[in-house]
Amino acid sequence: MHGLIIETQRRHATVKLADGRKLKCVTKGRQLQAACGDVVEITLTNENEGVIEKLGERTSLFYRSDEFKEKLVAANVTQVACIIAPLPAYSDELLNRWLVCARASGVKAVIGLNKIDLVEAAATANALAAYREMGFDVVAFSAKFNFQPMRERLLGEKTVLIGQSGMGKSKLLNALVGEEAQHTQEISQALDSGKHTTTFTRLFEIAAEGDTPDGNSWVIDSPGMQVFGLAHFSRTEIERAFPDFEPYLGKCRFREFQIRNMQFFYPCFERLGLPPDTVLALGVDRYDYTKGIIERLNAVERLLEKHPQWLERFVFVQVAAPTRSDLDEYRSFQERVSRLAERINQRFGRPGYKPVRLLAQHHDHEALNELYRAADLCVVTSLHDGMNLVCKEYVAA
Repeated sequence: MHGLIIETQRRHATVKLADGRKLKCVTKGRQLQAACGDVVEITLTNENEGVIEKLGERTSLFYRSDEFKEKLVAANVTQVACIIAPLPAYSDELLNRWLVCARASGVKAVIGLNKIDLVEAAATANALAAYREMGFDVVAFSAKFNFQPMRERLLGEKTVLIGQSGMGKSKLLNALVGEEAQHTQEISQALDSGKHTTTFTRLFEIAAEGDTPDGNSWVIDSPGMQVFGLAHFSRTEIERAFPDFEPYLGKCRFREFQIRNMQFFYPCFERLGLPPDTVLALGVDRYDYTKGIIERLNAVERLLEKHPQWLERFVFVQVAAPTRSDLDEYRSFQERVSRLAERINQRFGRPGYKPVRLLAQHHDHEALNELYRAADLCVVTSLHDGMNLVCKEYVAA
C-alpha cells in the first residue's frame, strides 16, 4: 500500500492514500528518515494507523544540516519559495543559505516579498534588486490584501514555503487554501521576531480560484527557521550555487590561491599535507606546563571520541616553542606532551591522516601569521598567566 506523506512531526507522519484516506503512521526504525512530500510504502496496523516500511525514489530533497545532525524539510519539491517581509527584519544570510541550498539541490527558487502594503516594503524591494539581476524571481504580494501574484507563481509546482517566523507564511497559506489551515499569531514587537505558529511540517494542495485541487500543485509549510546549516554540501557545490560566481569559477589567475571558508588557502596546508577543506584548529604557545597544552590535547581526544564524524576532517596543530629544556621538569613535560600527541594519532589516525600535528620548534612572525590566517579557530587555554598575546595576534592576523 502506497501513499503521500502530508504531515510530519518527528517520527510521526500522516499519510494520504490514493482513495483519500489519511492514516497516522510511524517510521520503521530510527534509520528511516521520512519527509513531507515523500511517497511511501506502508503496512496497516489497524484501520486508521500504519507503519512506513519504505521510501519511494525521490526527485529532490531539501534539508538543513550542521556538523552533528540533519533536519529534513521536504521531499520531491520542484521549487523553494523563500518568504520574507520588511517587518520583522529578515536575515540576508538565511535568505542566501536557502537560495544556495535550492540551487545546489537542483530545484528552482523564488523570493516572495510579503507585506508590500507596509511603507517599509519599498526599501526591502530595492535591497532585492541584486537578486533579480542574478536571475532569481522576486514576487511582491500581500497575504492580507493581494496574494494572487504568489498564487500564480505556485500553481503547477510542488513548493516548500520557507522563512523566518513572522514573515506571513501561515497567512499566505490561509489565503491559498481558503480556510484557517494554520493558526496565526501577531508579531512580537518587543523581540522584533515573529512567534512560532507552525510546529510541524504539512502539505496542502492548491488550485486556481474556483477550481478543485488536482494533485499537481501543492505547498509544504515548514516551521519558522532561525538557522540553516549547509554542512551536507561540498565547497565546490556551494561555490557553484552562487549564480554571480559562475563566470569566474576556475579562472582566477592566482592559481596558488583558492577560496576556503572565506579565507585564502595558504601554503602551510600543502606543507602539512592537509586537504583544503580541513577544519584547522591552532594552538600557539611556549612549551610550558602553564599553557594548558595537555588539557587541550585531552579535549581534542574527547571531541573525536564523542563525535567521530570529525575524523579525517579536523586537525589540531600545536606550535610549541621549546623553552627551558635544560630543566628536568620542563623536559619531562615536553615528553608527556609528545607521548599524548602520539597516542591520539595512533588511536584516531588513518593512512594519510593524523588529527594532531605537534610543531615543536620556533616559528618566525611570517610563519605564525600564515598559520593564524589559515586556521578556522585558535585555542588559548592558559592555566595561570591569563590569555597572553596569542588572542590578539590571531585576531589581528
